[in-house]
Amino acid sequence: MAANIEQKVEALLDAYPEARRSFNRLVFTYWLKVDGYGTTLTDFDRTTNVESILREARQVFRRKPELSPEANLFPAAKSLFDGLVTAGMVDG
Repeated sequence: MAANIEQKVEALLDAYPEARRSFNRLVFTYWLKVDGYGTTLTDFDRTTNVESILREARQVFRRKPELSPEANLFPAAKSLFDGLVTAGMVDG
């Protein structure tokens, strides 16, 4: 089942580039596009759990780092992040 989720996450990231912006967008897009739920509170009992989606997303990011949220930051956030890396304040 995990491989199935991993394939769906990869296909989702390819089809919906906006899902690459953050983990929250990825999870919400997965629920809407793959599970077909996520618009009401009662839907959440039927959705794939977040841990499974993110675990498999990390596998995809290891194989294809260009799909990760870190590679798809907003330009201003990316500049800030690059500056912090250059200053040695975070690991890049």
